[in-house]
Amino acid sequence: MIRQFKVATQRMHQDTTTVTFHGGYPGSVREPRITHGHNKDHRPDLKQLVFGLTVSADGAVPLHHQVHSGNKTDDRIHRGNLEQLRQILGKSDFIYVADGKLATHANMMEIQQHGGKFVTVLPRTRTEDKEFRQQLRRHPARWKKFHSIPNKRDSSAPPDQFYTCSYSKLTQEGFRLIWVRSSAKAWQDEAGRIRILDQTLAELSALNQRLNRRQLRSRAKIQQAIAKILNPSGVQPFIQLKLQKQVYKEFKRLRPGRPAANAPVRVLRKALWSLKAQPDKKALAIEKRADGVFPMASNLTPATSKKDILQIYKYQPYVEKRFSQIKTDLEIAPVYLKKSLRCAGLLHAYFVALAVASLIERSVRQEMLRQNIKSLPLFPEDRNTSTPTCARILEAFRGVQWHEFRRGEETVCFPLKLSALQKLLLQLLKVPQELYR
Repeated sequence: MIRQFKVATQRMHQDTTTVTFHGGYPGSVREPRITHGHNKDHRPDLKQLVFGLTVSADGAVPLHHQVHSGNKTDDRIHRGNLEQLRQILGKSDFIYVADGKLATHANMMEIQQHGGKFVTVLPRTRTEDKEFRQQLRRHPARWKKFHSIPNKRDSSAPPDQFYTCSYSKLTQEGFRLIWVRSSAKAWQDEAGRIRILDQTLAELSALNQRLNRRQLRSRAKIQQAIAKILNPSGVQPFIQLKLQKQVYKEFKRLRPGRPAANAPVRVLRKALWSLKAQPDKKALAIEKRADGVFPMASNLTPATSKKDILQIYKYQPYVEKRFSQIKTDLEIAPVYLKKSLRCAGLLHAYFVALAVASLIERSVRQEMLRQNIKSLPLFPEDRNTSTPTCARILEAFRGVQWHEFRRGEETVCFPLKLSALQKLLLQLLKVPQELYR
């Protein structure tokens, strides 16, 4: 496939998804096992397999795939995937791009020792990320704009502006570390934090209304209820919380009847609790300095600019696009098959289908570029698209039908009538029209 379609292999992008299966599969004991794991389809009640996919940066064509047990984590996948890619491509100096699970000591040193290159992002759990965010909270950094990407979903929305700073500390392994701040991600981080903060404050306000009743009468029980709200939310540092106690005296007479002036009484002390919660504006302003910030790690030479490294990583969502295609257009999940071995075989068949669909898209788009064709009317109501997908291309041939009947010993055929759009698509795909006659 690489030779016939001349697919460029200088850069590989890898990611994983889960394929969900209905059924118990008690006989799935050999690798890959259908079992429970972190389900990316938001179905933790169902078992799954992990489907790893590697695509080229030349049209996002799938060149390699792996099927893993449903509980296998991404950080344990890369070394085996790299070894197989070296065998397929016949080289090791390609650029390997993946998400934060690649940023482990073992994975990065594996690529470095074989003469390969990589681009990834550091996860929040790394010490380098924690130290830089703490420094941002103490002292604001000077950010300098170095790239801008238009908003493809909404042309009226502002573009995504990317900034960098001069903080030049290396990773623990000695690799290059680039700090980037995205305006779009900064807006998403702040909006997400405010949304969770408002929800948490509403829950604390509702808790305040339930105080001094049933089990919420002591400080310990109230603090347990507060912790149950704050711990999952993660916004405790941005809330000013005050639990107040007021003691009221209540007098109870010890004798029945009309009370006398000197009648004995017992003084009862009753505690009433109240909870006040409000946003900590100072803490929110400090945390805003770290919004939209993410570190990229790479062993590319210093001659490679920060803009080039960012553009390399920004191609990573095209792998997600292939996963979306396999789950929507190809409708792979959820699946039920009786034998687990057939489930793994089904994923191999779907990889072939995905590769063919990707090559159809790539061939049409490349020919459109060569022939200076800006768009094609493939959407409903003959609306144009500049990026035709395989589903829309094949849909253009849905009405093509072949009719024939026998009249005695003679077979009468009705020739196909292809539209101008269908003829153009066949030309772009380099498929002879004679095959439709």
